[in-house]
Amino acid sequence: MKPKWSYPARYKLGAQKSLIQNEEGETEVDHEGNAAIADPMHVAERMVEIMWNYDRALRKGRRGATHIHSRFTWDIAGENLVKILNKYSRQAVAA
Repeated sequence: MKPKWSYPARYKLGAQKSLIQNEEGETEVDHEGNAAIADPMHVAERMVEIMWNYDRALRKGRRGATHIHSRFTWDIAGENLVKILNKYSRQAVAA
């Protein structure tokens, strides 16, 4: 996320748990790990910034959409996956 096409918010990493309901209807931990926890006050500041500068926010959004649509296609994702698989398959053969 770059400021030229988004509104990044301050965050810190913190422990998070994903909870699910099991077959017995009880809640249990499905996954534990770290996640980015946004600073709520900074998020609110960003929202006010967008509200008072909406035309600029629309332009940023269009730049962001152009970036996403040009860099994150299924073809590019597939090419990247093949590169990763090739890299690790060569390492496995060498070991």
